[in-house]
Amino acid sequence: MMFKYLCRVVILTLLLFCTSLLGQSFTMSINVYNDVEVSEVIFGTSPEATSGYDFMLDVPAFPLPFFFAYSQLSDTTSPLSQLQTDIRNSFDSPIIWEIYTGYATEDTLRMVWNPSMVPGFAVLKIGTHAPGDSVEHYYPMDSFSVFRYPVENVVQVYYDAEVEPSDDTIPPYALNWVPEDGATGVSGETYISVDILDDSSGVNSSSITLTVDLLPITMLASITPIPGGYNIIYEPFLPFGANDTIKAKVTACDMASPANCMADSIIFYTGTGDTTGFYYTVQGTVYLEGASEPDLHGSEVSAMDPFGGETFTDTTDDFGAYEIGGLTSGYKLITAQHTGYALAGSLVSVTGDRILNFNLSTSGIPGEVGISGFVLLADGSTILEGSIVTVDSLNIDTTNSEGYYSIRGLSLGMHTINVMRWGYLPQEQSVLLFADTTLNFTLEWDIPPQILIYDFDNGENSIDEGTVGCEIPIEGSLTRLAVTFSVTPQDADLTAYDLSLYDAVFLITGRHGGAGSPVPDSSLQYLLEFMDGGKSLYWEGPNAGHDYFGYPGLRGDFFERFGVNWEANGRPATEGNIRTLHGTGEIFNPIFEADYDFQSLADHYNDELTAAEAFMILESQEDDPEPLDSPGRVAAYDHTYKTIISTAYLGGISDAQVRDSVLAKYLDFLGITSGIKTTPGIKPIDYGLGQNYPNPFNAFTHIPFYTDPSHSGRNWKTISVKNILGQTIRTLPLTGLQSGLNFITWDGRDDQGNTVPGGLYFYKTEGDKEVKQMIFLK
Repeated sequence: MMFKYLCRVVILTLLLFCTSLLGQSFTMSINVYNDVEVSEVIFGTSPEATSGYDFMLDVPAFPLPFFFAYSQLSDTTSPLSQLQTDIRNSFDSPIIWEIYTGYATEDTLRMVWNPSMVPGFAVLKIGTHAPGDSVEHYYPMDSFSVFRYPVENVVQVYYDAEVEPSDDTIPPYALNWVPEDGATGVSGETYISVDILDDSSGVNSSSITLTVDLLPITMLASITPIPGGYNIIYEPFLPFGANDTIKAKVTACDMASPANCMADSIIFYTGTGDTTGFYYTVQGTVYLEGASEPDLHGSEVSAMDPFGGETFTDTTDDFGAYEIGGLTSGYKLITAQHTGYALAGSLVSVTGDRILNFNLSTSGIPGEVGISGFVLLADGSTILEGSIVTVDSLNIDTTNSEGYYSIRGLSLGMHTINVMRWGYLPQEQSVLLFADTTLNFTLEWDIPPQILIYDFDNGENSIDEGTVGCEIPIEGSLTRLAVTFSVTPQDADLTAYDLSLYDAVFLITGRHGGAGSPVPDSSLQYLLEFMDGGKSLYWEGPNAGHDYFGYPGLRGDFFERFGVNWEANGRPATEGNIRTLHGTGEIFNPIFEADYDFQSLADHYNDELTAAEAFMILESQEDDPEPLDSPGRVAAYDHTYKTIISTAYLGGISDAQVRDSVLAKYLDFLGITSGIKTTPGIKPIDYGLGQNYPNPFNAFTHIPFYTDPSHSGRNWKTISVKNILGQTIRTLPLTGLQSGLNFITWDGRDDQGNTVPGGLYFYKTEGDKEVKQMIFLK
């Protein structure tokens, strides 16, 4: 066996020395949606693949009498040219996969993937084209997660590897086969196990394949990290036959560039015998980082059934040795722990005596395991903060701005993970924890999106000193107002979207002197038809008048739909345009004044407007500096359709709560209902306090309440927030209220502006006996 391995190493080394660059391996999946139907396509690269059909790697996509998606090989004459899994040769670059569908019933299809699965060593882009045409524009797949396209089009996934040479020319190697090569009389209920190790760059786990009797069973195997590589265990669903000859083969590549790859195989022979009532032993050594024999005593090793049952333990001797006997066959969770060291564990299949070693590290949190990952949104939204993740309904975390969550201090064994977000379908998954685990989620819409944000500012970042895209504050306000929305990729073709699904479109265009280009005529025509259908449109563009007013054709026709005249281009940011914005009383009652990001990128050549058929709803200050011709910045137009045009960025309003209030008024005018008033769990109220939403929360929460100025008991002036000691930590003044249902927002701060500790809080009105609870998460 060792001689065969050494020969294989020499041959592979010579081959790799003589060949050109080897590409690295990866696999990735895309889900294609036809209304509620979904079909998965898997694609990737491997050094062992070809550009055609590979029996050991590819999976055919047989035509079905219902919706299905597939990757089409260039050789369409082959009887197996339609593939559900299409792995290409990683020597080739670039590679193009063409994805088709069958039995689709929708006019527009949707593709969803996880951007974190895009390999870091390559560029992966996606585009679409009509039959007979070519792709005009590709979109990077690592920056968004959803792609919509007309059903008659073909989708292309474009791959271009970026490979750098490496000094590592030695491939991984296989050790510790179970059963051993050539073993006879092996029980038909045996498992197959092997360790893949690499002494230099490490083993690429995505490259590992395992076949048994020529059948690919990698997806059915357990692949667990071990020092220097990975352990692969395959537990057959059915026993092997008596007196069978079984061949198992493993392949893997390392992390070098170009990758070094290996293959190793064994043959064993089964025999007959009854294993009922047999008991087995797991033994080995627990090594401690920084310690050596005879100072390895005192580690506790446990063996337990992950699905419940008796737990067996042993403590290591001076040399780190342990032995646990009396184990029945099946999966066992073996863990090792030592004071001052991080917990380690492994899930193993016990169908015979086993040797299992551990290496405990001083890094990490001793005695704790945790689960962490990302919660992404299938509609491509970049506002990922606020998804609620719970473990066993006891441990809670909410995602940060990148969608990341982390929950630690969990016990070993089975746990149930729930992920919730308003407007999206909740997900639940059970997971067996025996070490720190990464688990990612992608949430699908439950409540259809009300608004489509058409991001056509050519990628400019004009908010927060040029670090934030203009659409981001709008997404944040819509999220806090519980209004559902989708966001297009940057400068997308709007005709690829079914606008009939939305109540309104929010168009975002660029600023003067930036990279801005006008919206294409095809998209403008689509928006005109959208408005002709009685739908609403909000347009935010500081240079809207300069770039569209008075132009012939569709650009000028589109601008006329907003009922305003363009008077001046405004001033440069060095002089400044907007220091404050104030409501005119047309839709803002009471009238307010809001600070604006004066002399920032959001305040560069903001167009000045006057009303024609529309009416001005927000104006800038009259002086310091004074407008060139008109203070008008935002106008509303009530026609057979409703429009709002704004040459001031919503994100330029400094106070987030004021920004939310302004957008709420816009939504009321446009006829968009806030989800807060209709959210399941927030029942309509006809008196008193309602339950806050969201709850738990970690940024903002909205408190609904009902007032009646004619009734002294319902004409409140404040809502107070109290901690668990009954101390008032924040008093929220109630001003400018309307009779009936109102909302007020709490940002998790006390009266001094300090963020309060996470925990349970209460809120009530003065003199009212009703008290409600809410949970603030940090």
